[in-house]
Amino acid sequence: MKSNLFLLLALPVFASIQVDQFGYPTSEQKIALIKQAVIGSDSLSEQLVPDDSASLVRYPDGTTVFKDAIESWNSGAVHDQSGDKVWKFDFSTIHESGHYQIMCGTQKSVPFEIRENPYLPVLKAAVKMFYYQRVNFAKEVKYASNWADGAAFEGKNQDRYCRSIFDSTNSSLVKDLHGGWFDAGDFNKYITFICGPVHQLLSAYQANPKVFTDDFAIPESGNDLPDLLDELKWELNWMLRMQNSDGSVIIKMGQSDYEGGTPPSSAEYSRFYGKTSTAAAIVLASTAAHASLVYREFPQWKAFADTLSIAAEKSFSYFTSSTDLDTNVDNDEVKSGDADWTEKEQRDEEVSAAIWLFGLTGKKSYNTHVIANSNNASALEWWGPYGAWRSDALFYYTSLPEADQSLKDHIETVKRSGSNSTFNCPAEPIDPWRLAIPDDQFHWGSNTVICENGQNVIDMDRVTLTDNVTHYRGKALDVIHFIHGRNPLGKVFLSNMSKWGAENSVDEMYHGWFEQKTKWQSVKKSEFGPAPGYIVGGINRSYSASSTWLPKNPTMKMYRDGGEGDPINSWEVTEPMCAYQGSYIRLLANFVNTSSDTVVASADPVNINFEEVTNSSKNVVTTQTIRGAVHFAGETVGTAKLYSIRGQELARVEGKQRGMIGLSLAKGAYLFSFETAGKRIVRQVLIR
Repeated sequence: MKSNLFLLLALPVFASIQVDQFGYPTSEQKIALIKQAVIGSDSLSEQLVPDDSASLVRYPDGTTVFKDAIESWNSGAVHDQSGDKVWKFDFSTIHESGHYQIMCGTQKSVPFEIRENPYLPVLKAAVKMFYYQRVNFAKEVKYASNWADGAAFEGKNQDRYCRSIFDSTNSSLVKDLHGGWFDAGDFNKYITFICGPVHQLLSAYQANPKVFTDDFAIPESGNDLPDLLDELKWELNWMLRMQNSDGSVIIKMGQSDYEGGTPPSSAEYSRFYGKTSTAAAIVLASTAAHASLVYREFPQWKAFADTLSIAAEKSFSYFTSSTDLDTNVDNDEVKSGDADWTEKEQRDEEVSAAIWLFGLTGKKSYNTHVIANSNNASALEWWGPYGAWRSDALFYYTSLPEADQSLKDHIETVKRSGSNSTFNCPAEPIDPWRLAIPDDQFHWGSNTVICENGQNVIDMDRVTLTDNVTHYRGKALDVIHFIHGRNPLGKVFLSNMSKWGAENSVDEMYHGWFEQKTKWQSVKKSEFGPAPGYIVGGINRSYSASSTWLPKNPTMKMYRDGGEGDPINSWEVTEPMCAYQGSYIRLLANFVNTSSDTVVASADPVNINFEEVTNSSKNVVTTQTIRGAVHFAGETVGTAKLYSIRGQELARVEGKQRGMIGLSLAKGAYLFSFETAGKRIVRQVLIR
């Protein structure tokens, strides 16, 4: 009994109706999942016994829009991975934009939206994570709000005066290695660890360039260049500094002990760099070649693209001329994280590098290299969710006119052969949570594997018949919904996202900046909480550091928020990483468009402007939040009401074309409702 009482007190009470808390695109499939916990810590709380049907109701007034029967998974069986019985409620026939909830019996889901473009603000917040991770860059209040900080590691023996960890007193070996991003919750910078996210961000831009506009609320915004590429340039310039004149590349840099710093600008300890590595060289060759292809499209970046091209060829030459590959140069002299790659990983990346260099330069020697070494491409053995950025290289090869036709055919055949696999195309979902990945992929950093599974699925439309595209797109969107809260925990795996509509986002995570007992520790327990938009590692079935902090549960419930260090080791589930972020952005960008039909169209929500078209008349209503009040103006505004996010009416103004609701409002999200041309419309406003 004591054990059960502890679990009830220590763990959150989980919701019973799970939805994508950021909403659903109007034209896509829309499914809510209703659970009854049978096994696991959450089974100790009161459980929903669902009715035979569920309803979609408007929020906040509760008007029923759609009602239908719910469908039990596997005849009411308990799902092993989650310990839940699960029912499906499909409301895909509803396309009208608005705020909604799902009701089943007396239970309600959290509020969510149906909109044409619900994920654009989320994408912007996720991309901005890299801005917060910038090293040697002062973050002004204008851009960073509550997470403003001076430039970190700018002092003596730090990044601009970095010393060799093996000869730290030798001043002739001092290097300027400033720039780049913190890799994760630690403040180190790794060449090999950043390979995947750099490629994935470049590929996300190539696949959907119009989405990555110049208004992501970073210092470079407004320069008429894509902010994603502005952000990547900060990282790429650091990578170039890690390259030596002979093409060799230093594998990582950071500190000699396990140290943090909150805020990061307060850290005064010395910084060091490690050894060069063939793995680092082939990563630079691959990423620089890929980046040069993208940046050369912009006249303003021609010189930068040329620099990248030269660097890529130099490191590729260094790698291919090396007699032996380095597989053990990082022995934790610079803390922490083993940045070494196996020979197989390096040979795999070599194929990708040759592909990007062939596309960049057109030199036949690179094509010959691709053909001769294609057996080293791991995706041609198993097109799985590991090293997924290399799949983008293979697809790119098939687009090159001078590429070898037999190899192009082989690439497409291998990819096509997975079209009916368990994850890609089950007749009925074998997993009620619509994820269908095996237990052994729920390891440390599982969210990147989950997202790369989703990208693998959406890539199927490149090689299959068009009548399958809708299915694959739906499967990939199921992955997005899982990350956004439609999972057994009801957890949005991004940090501090309440202002973007998430009711249960990551409250606390392991990060050297957002440490325990600081104002950035927790959304609920501290003044600000962690910066928004970070995707954490996620579910880890192998977590075992503290059975009291996270008791053994069914696989999909092996997660909880927290930022504790040793002996809790919360980093095994809650530490963010650039690698996780890149995989998520690569996938999410597939479901974002350039429509302005979104509640908040900026990375930092302040003001909202929107339009509604009803019949032949166009009614424009603008809202603005100023000093804790909501101001509105329009042509035919009827009754205007302000609600709390929970639906409590706070104030109303009758029959005005313009006006102000001037309560002394606390910071947070509110709902603004108005009537225009006989139509009732609800929008979210944010007081900061």
